Amino acid sequence: LQPPEGQDWVARAPSWAEFEVAKIWGEAHRLIVVSVHAKSGGDAKTVKDVRMIGDAVTRLKAQRLQDKDAASSTLSILIVGDFNLEPRPTSEQLPDDFTLAFRSASECPKTNIWRFNGCGDEASDGHTYDSGFFFSTVAGHTVSAALPPALAEQIQVHKEMQRMATAVLDSLRELPNQATEMSLITQRTMDSILGTTGATDGVPSWLRKEFSRSVKLAWSDHVPICVSIAIPRRQEEPK
Repeated sequence: LQPPEGQDWVARAPSWAEFEVAKIWGEAHRLIVVSVHAKSGGDAKTVKDVRMIGDAVTRLKAQRLQDKDAASSTLSILIVGDFNLEPRPTSEQLPDDFTLAFRSASECPKTNIWRFNGCGDEASDGHTYDSGFFFSTVAGHTVSAALPPALAEQIQVHKEMQRMATAVLDSLRELPNQATEMSLITQRTMDSILGTTGATDGVPSWLRKEFSRSVKLAWSDHVPICVSIAIPRRQEEPK
């Protein structure tokens, strides 16, 4: 996707592809998918990058709507990916005629692997940086987004991590009772290993980091989202 005139992308240039979805009563429907991965950090540079994406998509939409070869078809555009911003500030940088695929900006599920970040607390470590925004020239369309059922694997791994933490920490806590004397260095190290400060699930940071590495190998640092789009058929002209 070309950046707005006179500007360069802050980070990665979005990719886009156009599909002819189906023939609906003799009328072709075109779907453009714009895949984005905005500048990380969530700061002013990220906001600028997302704003540039919105401006570039606006120009692309205008070009495709004016295409003479496609004048008889309808058009939908889905902007989807990692915006590195929560849905509300993201939507503020995109065109007003694009709808958030999730139910609302305040009810979006967390799309990062928050169980394996920081303290494993959804409120402080969870983020919804992945989302989708949809536009269509077809009236009556619907769009929705949800996390995939496969997320159950992450929930299972988190429970297994908690059980491992309990087993390891309980075992280590028995050491002072078995030793006649423990050096100050060993005691300090033990306190650090046993520490779960801020962790609501009882998992120490060192163990969470090890699990985080393994989870990222299978899932990356985000989970996928499933976007569902329904475009109504054009009504047949009465005879």
